[in-house]
Amino acid sequence: MKNTGLFQDALQHKKRTEPYVNANGVESLGQYTWINQEEWVLISEVSTAEIEQPFHDTLFFMAIILLFVFFISYFFTRHLIQQITRPIQALLEGTSILRKGHYDHRIDENAMTHSAKEFSELGRAYNDMASDLQKEQDLRLHAEEDMRRTNEQLRRLSLSDGLTGIGNRRYFDEKLASLFHTASKSGQPLSLFLLDIDFFKMYNDHYGHDTGDRALQLVAAALDETAQKYGLFTARYGGEELAMILPPGSQKDVHTIGVDLLAAIQQLNIPHISSPTGVLSVSVGIATMTPSPILSPRLLIQYADKALYKSKQLGRGKITINPLET
Repeated sequence: MKNTGLFQDALQHKKRTEPYVNANGVESLGQYTWINQEEWVLISEVSTAEIEQPFHDTLFFMAIILLFVFFISYFFTRHLIQQITRPIQALLEGTSILRKGHYDHRIDENAMTHSAKEFSELGRAYNDMASDLQKEQDLRLHAEEDMRRTNEQLRRLSLSDGLTGIGNRRYFDEKLASLFHTASKSGQPLSLFLLDIDFFKMYNDHYGHDTGDRALQLVAAALDETAQKYGLFTARYGGEELAMILPPGSQKDVHTIGVDLLAAIQQLNIPHISSPTGVLSVSVGIATMTPSPILSPRLLIQYADKALYKSKQLGRGKITINPLET
């Protein structure tokens, strides 16, 4: 102790206010006082570590509190932001989806459960709006479908013969032009059948036009049945003339089809007192050609008509094939 700085300061009556290293090598703060008429000196010292420990403990405790407050504030703020941003994000996404026409989209009510009342009301308003838009879309789609069906029915009616139910002249012209173009591109042959009911004017004069119409309907039905069997298209060409078109690429033999057609008409066994055979018959003219871009469908009709005329010259109820290779 005698060798310490504090003791030497005491001998010299000097005051020490700064820390020093005591005899044990520990940084300390100390004070002294003389007693008993300065015969004795009382020295008191304490390490700086003991003095600073409460301060450090206080700082640590405050740091813990501040850190706790920070985390509480962070999670509270994050939760608050999520309560605001989640419904806004749901509304923005929903609006984008609606803009693309997906009117069946709905905002999940759970996304608005913990949000403000205003957001919940916005979510319900959005779902109500989407529901209304979906109903309007459904009505529009139904209306468009009804319109499409109506237009299709009108088109079929416009292309159907009112008496026989098979295609009319407009249908024949459109179908022949379309198949002629297809055959021209593919380089495959196209065949046309033209049929004429034999002595039909005399049939009408003798049996009446109502009976004549009924006979024409029966012949057209037999023609259509034969056409469906071989994959042909049928139409009423005009008056008592009917037509069948064999599409390009078909492997069916036109003579075989013609024979089956005559047999189908004969099986109808429609009485015709003015016909040499006593029953209603038809004459058939068939033309086959390979179309090209420079040719017209009218050429195929002309050759089929010539073949039909020849069948009538041969005594009617006949088949004449007029192949035209181009």
